Amino acid sequence: MSLKCHDESRGLVARMRLGSASLWMLCCLSTAALAAAPAKPGAEVGPALSDRIVAVVNDAPITWFELLQRTAAVARENRVAESPALRKQVLEQLIDQRAQVQAARQEGIVVSEEEIDNAERVVAGNNKMSVASLRAAVAKDGLSVLSFRQQLSDQLAVQRMRERFVSADSRSSQADIDAFLEAQAAPDGAAPPPQLQLAQIFFPIREDATAAEKDAVMASVDRVREALNKGESFAALAVTFSKAPEGVNGGDMGVRNVADYPALFADATAALAVGAVSAPVTSGAGVHLLKVLGRPLAKAQMTASQTRARHILLQTGPQLSEQQAVQTLRDVRAELLAGKRDFAALAKAYSQDGSAAGGGDLGWVDAGAFVPEFEGPMNRLAVSEVSEPVVSRFGVHLIEVLDRRRVPLSEEAQNEAVSNLLRQKAADEAFAKWTAEARARAYVDIREWRE
Repeated sequence: MSLKCHDESRGLVARMRLGSASLWMLCCLSTAALAAAPAKPGAEVGPALSDRIVAVVNDAPITWFELLQRTAAVARENRVAESPALRKQVLEQLIDQRAQVQAARQEGIVVSEEEIDNAERVVAGNNKMSVASLRAAVAKDGLSVLSFRQQLSDQLAVQRMRERFVSADSRSSQADIDAFLEAQAAPDGAAPPPQLQLAQIFFPIREDATAAEKDAVMASVDRVREALNKGESFAALAVTFSKAPEGVNGGDMGVRNVADYPALFADATAALAVGAVSAPVTSGAGVHLLKVLGRPLAKAQMTASQTRARHILLQTGPQLSEQQAVQTLRDVRAELLAGKRDFAALAKAYSQDGSAAGGGDLGWVDAGAFVPEFEGPMNRLAVSEVSEPVVSRFGVHLIEVLDRRRVPLSEEAQNEAVSNLLRQKAADEAFAKWTAEARARAYVDIREWRE
């Protein structure tokens, strides 16, 4: 779905967009795995054991060291203890990944050195280090740079394969979108409220009308009914004869919950099929001819989360190091928490971006509007909470969340969001099928080992 756009005075928001979310996530996973190397690989696992092969997928081996390394990463990320059972699960995951990579290569997926270089730079940048520092960290974790780059290449190959199943040109039909929304309308199993779309031709009768005036109105009703019986358009007759405001629109009163229509109208049309016209319905205001235009099912209303935050940004460089900026903002935060300073006033005085003039206010923004190193800490804040100094690619920030809300999506945005969900669901199902087939085709030799 589309994200909210901001004017140039809020340049931070406009510049803090993600360029390639999928690649960023992919590469961060690589780093997470590397950062969580086995607790003491050198002390507990000697060279002979670390190189021991625990499984072979076609002609690609999986070593004991690799299994320990990945298990440690999974344990850390999920906050669980390492165990033989977990290692077996991780081994199955590694086998699946080997089979996927091999199948992707067979499908003609080629990852260039340039793409690997770019992925390596992204991993380094998202971990706030240079490529050289990243390679040093990789080596410290016991993995060669060549092996690390091969991991990146393998992940990119599988990612390219997954992308093949996502058709950017395919769009869901409106019927598919409506069916999805209707299915979401009552997730708790409760029946959605019935809806009704009626059109009317209204003939008013004054309370003090004479018998002759009432007879004249009924004569008009009869003429209109006769015209309807001859096949004339209800909408055209409504434009000509109806005295209700919606007459100019063919009498269409719109889609409403049945309970929102007058009970007289709901009762008179309850047994009518779509397209049928009621007998004359008399109310205190006059006579109504009602046509049932539709009985649509209630749709779910999708909403989007929005956050309103403000910040103070100090840009780092030759005049101000990152360490100095962090310490400065720590001091500022302490004064803010003590109630000695005003956030907006400090932002106007010191913040180094276009939001300064507005007291650092970034306005209401949708999820995903900021780069992750800013948005992640922001999302963890409670309303009115001030963050610790946050380092991003733009400098160092203090962030305060002013409010949060959920807003309904426009029909266009909702349709686009649902279409994307359905397209991704179809792609996930196709990729899962491909993955299962890749595993089924692979020759897998799992070798026994002792813990």
